Amino acid sequence: MAANPVVIELGGQKILWSSDMKVVSASRFLSSSIGNPRALRDVQDADYQVPVGKVFRLLECVINGAGSGFIEGQLYNTSSSSGSATADAIELIGAGENQVVHFATEHNVPAGNYITGDGYGNGLYAKVIGIEMDA
Repeated sequence: MAANPVVIELGGQKILWSSDMKVVSASRFLSSSIGNPRALRDVQDADYQVPVGKVFRLLECVINGAGSGFIEGQLYNTSSSSGSATADAIELIGAGENQVVHFATEHNVPAGNYITGDGYGNGLYAKVIGIEMDA
């Protein structure tokens, strides 16, 4: 008898699980230094770079505003751990003072690339969750 397929739901999407998949999260506090993007970091506290032969499907973002007033930032899909460009933009993000915001998204980050972020205002804490899988 064949095994029942495993379906996971992440970021509001249902995904049929396969053996090549791994759930990955990356996060970082993004300071208020506009123009100083930095790579989000993995659970080993290293800049998360999508491994060779893989793709990272970003499915959910969690943003926590720091300080007072409205907080803004930007996430990017770049080939550099400190890169940012309008053409590489994933999401413009925002949160109120000490507010936590969850939102679903879908964006593929190819092998060798990083998810970088830049904070405006008082800065923010950004976390992305997705699936790393064979390209």
